[in-house]
Amino acid sequence: MLGGLFAAALLIAANYALVRFTFFHPRFGRTLQGRSTTLVEDGRLEPDALRRELISRPQLAAALRREGLDGIDQAERVVLEPEGSFTPTKKPSPTIEDVLERLDRIEKKLGPAGAGPNSS
Repeated sequence: MLGGLFAAALLIAANYALVRFTFFHPRFGRTLQGRSTTLVEDGRLEPDALRRELISRPQLAAALRREGLDGIDQAERVVLEPEGSFTPTKKPSPTIEDVLERLDRIEKKLGPAGAGPNSS
């Protein structure tokens, strides 16, 4: 019983000392905690980063759903923070101008109106 209390007190003291040391020495804290990892960049999955962090596609999709995205395809960028949280950036929604511009390009590819095979 006494040994368990001593071990608990030792763990609490070591944790306190470590937290204080990392607060006053940020470089050591970054080394101890690690860096953020980009899992999705420009809407593309980074398979090497997923493998390095041991995260599967379904796990990433579930985490993004918890963050309010419907899936990986809605994410422009996803960062796994050192403490384990995900920071997703949603792809921007197209504006009406974007939609009209795309329609114009489609119309140009289709050619002039009424120039189909049945027109006389």
